[in-house]
Amino acid sequence: MHKNGTLSIMDNNVLKENIYIQSVTLNGKPYFRNYLRHEDIFSDNTKLAFKMGKTSNKKQGCAVADLPPSHNFNQHFQLAFEQSHSNRIV
Repeated sequence: MHKNGTLSIMDNNVLKENIYIQSVTLNGKPYFRNYLRHEDIFSDNTKLAFKMGKTSNKKQGCAVADLPPSHNFNQHFQLAFEQSHSNRIV
């Protein structure tokens, strides 16, 4: 169950050509996950902000820890994912 509050979704640099997420912040803190947790967005007054851009940010949400829990169980998958995204600085 969630508390009574407000979920505000903000965008920055939104133009027709800016179709890629550059970064995400949740309550002013960097957010790297590729999913939103219920407890993250249904707390008191939550602010979710997206910064958009013309090119994809290949570092945003690329760590194994950023994957949804349902995709984070298989070590073989994790290893393959890490190897294919080894250019990300963690």
